[in-house]
Amino acid sequence: LSVWLNKFCDYFDAHFEAKDSRTESVMIRRMEPFISHGTSHDLTWEETACWVYCMGSSVLLAALHAFLGVKMCPQVETDSGEVEKMSKILNRSLDEGRVYMPRPHREFLESLEKPGVSVRQYCIRRFGAKSVSVEALHDLEVSYNDALNALVRFLSRRVHLISRFFPHLASTFGTIHSQVEASMRNNRLQLLKMRQRVYRSLQN
Repeated sequence: LSVWLNKFCDYFDAHFEAKDSRTESVMIRRMEPFISHGTSHDLTWEETACWVYCMGSSVLLAALHAFLGVKMCPQVETDSGEVEKMSKILNRSLDEGRVYMPRPHREFLESLEKPGVSVRQYCIRRFGAKSVSVEALHDLEVSYNDALNALVRFLSRRVHLISRFFPHLASTFGTIHSQVEASMRNNRLQLLKMRQRVYRSLQN
C-alpha cells in the first residue's frame, strides 16, 4: 500500500513540475459546469473544491482510510470561520459522495468500516497475542506507520492540487491538512512501547 501511494505521489510531483500552475485555474473553470451541475444541486466553488479533493464519488480515498482504520475528516479545531465552514462542506461532500457511488463500491466501503475489519484493529489484536515476537510486532508497527505516512503524503498532493485549481482556497485547505497531519501523527501505532508498558505493569 505504501509503495502504491508513493508512486501516485511521484506521478503528482512530476505533473506539478512539468505543468504551469497558472493554466490549471483556467482548466477547472472550463470543467466546473460538468462537475457542479452533475449532482442533486448546483455546487458552489467551495463545494466543487471539496468534490475534487474527495475524488468525487470515487470509493478509493474513503476505502483507504477505512482500511487503515482512521477518520478521513477528523474534527477541525480552529478559530477561523472559513476553515470551520470548509470542514463542514468537506464532510457533507463525503456523505453525498456515497449516494452517487455504484452500489458494489458502497457495499465494499461498508464492509471495510465494520468493527474489527481494519488493518489497525488487526495490528492491535496481534499486539495482544503472547505468541507474537517482538520482531513481528516491530514489522507490523513499521509497516502500518509507513502506510499512514504515505497516505499523508498523498493527501498533501491532493491539497496542492486544490491550491493550483482554486488559489483563493489554498490557505483554508492548508489549515485543514495540518489538522489531518496532526490526527495521523496521533494515530501512529506504538506496539512495542505498549508491550513494554504492559510488561512493566505486570512486574510491579
